[in-house]
Amino acid sequence: MSTTEQKYYTTTDLGESAFLIATGHPLRDVETPGPGPRMVFHFDVKARAAAATYYDGALVPAKPHAHAIRELKALFTRMRKSQPGQLL
Repeated sequence: MSTTEQKYYTTTDLGESAFLIATGHPLRDVETPGPGPRMVFHFDVKARAAAATYYDGALVPAKPHAHAIRELKALFTRMRKSQPGQLL
């Protein structure tokens, strides 16, 4: 297991990431590996348990979830603009 895997819970799922943010788990780091529309989101390892509830069908209020999706998409756009030459 790498140091990053031990330090963070990592996902590439936008909906899951928005759920984690909406339930109070702060985003710790983001990566955009290679070209294309992909981001890797890093949360504290304690977010792993909350992520499991997401996949079990846990509910979160719509407004905070929608806001988190909007913010993550805006972050993606800002990061791609700062990395010229990479295609979406």
